[in-house]
Amino acid sequence: MSTSFLHHAFGIRGYEYAHTRYKHGQTIFRVEAGKFRLRCPQCQSCQVTKKGHVLRLFRMEPIGMRPSFLEVPIQRVACVKCGIIRQVKLPFADAMARHTRRFERYALGLSRLMTIGDAANHLGVCWDTIKEIQEKYLKKRFDKPKLGKLKWLEIDEIYVGEKRFLTVVMDLKSGAVVFVGDGKGSDALDPFWKDLRQTKAKIQAVAIHGACIYPCRSVESSRSYHCV
Repeated sequence: MSTSFLHHAFGIRGYEYAHTRYKHGQTIFRVEAGKFRLRCPQCQSCQVTKKGHVLRLFRMEPIGMRPSFLEVPIQRVACVKCGIIRQVKLPFADAMARHTRRFERYALGLSRLMTIGDAANHLGVCWDTIKEIQEKYLKKRFDKPKLGKLKWLEIDEIYVGEKRFLTVVMDLKSGAVVFVGDGKGSDALDPFWKDLRQTKAKIQAVAIHGACIYPCRSVESSRSYHCV
């Protein structure tokens, strides 16, 4: 085992391999902080002082059928510039995560080939862990769609109960929802048109309520649901 192996096989950067131990059928790799420059996780300032460390355990991809973990002492720093005390950011895991990013990608790959329950059983985690990883990926992938590449739109209104409506805008090419407005009518779409104008997207057609597709000359022409 070596630092190079952890880097290339598991994506562990910024830390050096210390030792390995085996406990209850698990493989636990212990690493120590490497020679990297400490920065404030809030303002990225290098003017920080050490305030001890916190020992944490991260789940990694299994080796065969054996669960693997990474034991990491995470440095806490006090920032002179912004005055906060926080743990430094890790290059291989997100804040508050209990597993590495490589583990997340491995779990996502498995969940595309099998059920969530099967993936959870194989990895030795609970069903909710796989679900949370999927939700995190979907939010990152679709939370902020790239409006500048839109060409064909569909606008529809749906009733959600208690006399409340939502106006939904979809990308007809990919089927992805790119905007959900509260209410119905043109006012519900004002934030969407504002963001769309800034991207200078070239909208070619808009479908209203799933009916015919009307060719549009500009974004402004479809703003009030009237296309020419």
